[in-house]
Amino acid sequence: MEGRYRWLTVAILSTEAILCYKYRADTGHINTNAVTPWYIWLPWTLFFGGMIAFWLYLRFKKGHTTKYPMVEDQE
Repeated sequence: MEGRYRWLTVAILSTEAILCYKYRADTGHINTNAVTPWYIWLPWTLFFGGMIAFWLYLRFKKGHTTKYPMVEDQE
């Protein structure tokens, strides 16, 4: 069921990447010399780092390929 909307996630992340590229430094926009404060970039960095760590945990934990773990434990 989760794979059904994977295309939407890829589309949103691709759009965000394009916007980040469009508004990067030294491209002539108003924010050319503006530096992002630490209280903005630090929470975002920690959040994405946590998401990657949680994904790695789920991907490599023991039994990650078991579809119905409770049924196999009863046998």
